[in-house]
Amino acid sequence: DLKEERNALQRDVFPRLEHYCMVHGFQFQAIDLRWGVPGEAGRDHRTMQICFDELRRAQEVSPRPNFLVLLGDRYGWQPLAETITEAEFQALERAAGELDGDAAREAQARGSAMQALRTWYRRDDNAVLVEYQLRSRNDWPGLPEWTEKDEEQVWKKVEETLWVVITRAYPTEGLAGRFGQIPRADEPLPSIVKFQASATEQEIWRGALAVPDAPEHVVAWYRTIRNRDQYRHDPRASDFFDPNEAIQVPAAELRDELRRRLHRDAKQDIQPVEVDLQPSADGSKLEVTRDHLQLMCDEIEAR
Repeated sequence: DLKEERNALQRDVFPRLEHYCMVHGFQFQAIDLRWGVPGEAGRDHRTMQICFDELRRAQEVSPRPNFLVLLGDRYGWQPLAETITEAEFQALERAAGELDGDAAREAQARGSAMQALRTWYRRDDNAVLVEYQLRSRNDWPGLPEWTEKDEEQVWKKVEETLWVVITRAYPTEGLAGRFGQIPRADEPLPSIVKFQASATEQEIWRGALAVPDAPEHVVAWYRTIRNRDQYRHDPRASDFFDPNEAIQVPAAELRDELRRRLHRDAKQDIQPVEVDLQPSADGSKLEVTRDHLQLMCDEIEAR
């Protein structure tokens, strides 16, 4: 999603900003949080930590603005929490025990929820405060001799079991009140955000919601697809909408919260843009119309 917009910024806006900065004795560097995350980091369950570290570096060394949000209709990938506290692990243990005690539960059919939890979240006593780390898939218990395809299938079952445990301990409904108290940027994310929020939302918490004076150094741009109902049941639309319609609620709440915090001054408000979906030339995929790109580039460059 937002591929056309990212390409337009890289092609038309970033070179002009680079020249502008150079003339004034500065260096411009655009960082996309999706560029620098190698596939191996996903296997090691370090994706979010890499993104947070890069974001923090930009905040520390960059003049303002230093964070750009591009937000579409899709809420996005919800990662397993990479690091959890001892209290959070105990809450997951209680949930796993309840699941293992109920033979009718879906998790029971896939094996022991408690076993999966204790196998994949490993206690790290070297941390200042005791925490649990999600185990790397390169450190697979028992070092089984599987093909890559076999491993993917087995990991999918493990992941499903862990998600059943997480959702039992931290139900998605808990996201409803998540913006009531925003921690500082150096404080941990609320548990419900860590476990149930999308990667995009977690990055926005760190880059826009939990920082002081956000309207002064955060730029946000929003895009909405007008004709989404036309493609609601089209599998090609999965890049633009979440298959689970229930997740549309937290997606809308995130957008509303961002606009409330960032756009108190009407002069700073970049108005949401409406676009349409259409089939590609060969019909194999869907793509957005492009007549909004020039306006988007002009507004973001001006901010």
